Amino acid sequence: LQLEETDKQKKVLDGELQRVKGEVNHAAKQKALVEEELSKVKAQMDQLLQIKLKMEEENRTLAQKDKDH
Repeated sequence: LQLEETDKQKKVLDGELQRVKGEVNHAAKQKALVEEELSKVKAQMDQLLQIKLKMEEENRTLAQKDKDH
């Protein structure tokens, strides 16, 4: 009887372990997706920063031309 109980408990724990492993695996995949999205957003922010810097440079150039005239 004791052995049967232990066997049942082992099966329950094995099932629980598999469930947890599945959740960990899922979480790892989610984390990878989030990191990929974050990487894309950072790249877009870098692009926007470059555009902003370029526009500021153009504005300075135009302001300088206005002063010269």
